Amino acid sequence: MFRSVLSLLAGYLTILVFMIAGQVTLYFTGHTPDDPSQMTGAHLLWNQVTTVFAAFMGGLMTATVSHRKPLAHASGLAGIVFLLGLGNTTRLWHLMPHSYLISILLLNAPMIFLGGWIKSQVQKARALPVD
Repeated sequence: MFRSVLSLLAGYLTILVFMIAGQVTLYFTGHTPDDPSQMTGAHLLWNQVTTVFAAFMGGLMTATVSHRKPLAHASGLAGIVFLLGLGNTTRLWHLMPHSYLISILLLNAPMIFLGGWIKSQVQKARALPVD
């Protein structure tokens, strides 16, 4: 039980670290608008790419820390992130393009699952006997 909670926390913290790193990169290059409604297409694309990559890495980290049932743990993280994303989408609905918000919401969970799936395949490959 402790390992499962730890794997979910590790995955979520991994997502946060990568997303903050993406935002800090934009900030130090001087390209961050103060108002989210003034974000350009380049800002939205950068946020999209960093968010999807962060989700993938979060799923990979969750599956790595869990050791057992990596897909189940990655799916749990995907569900948590999806629910949190629903709140974020409704909060930003009137400030940002709807297509951007929906795509972020719909891409994160599959990317988290993909990270967990890749880790599970690596575990299976390592378990096979070597001839």
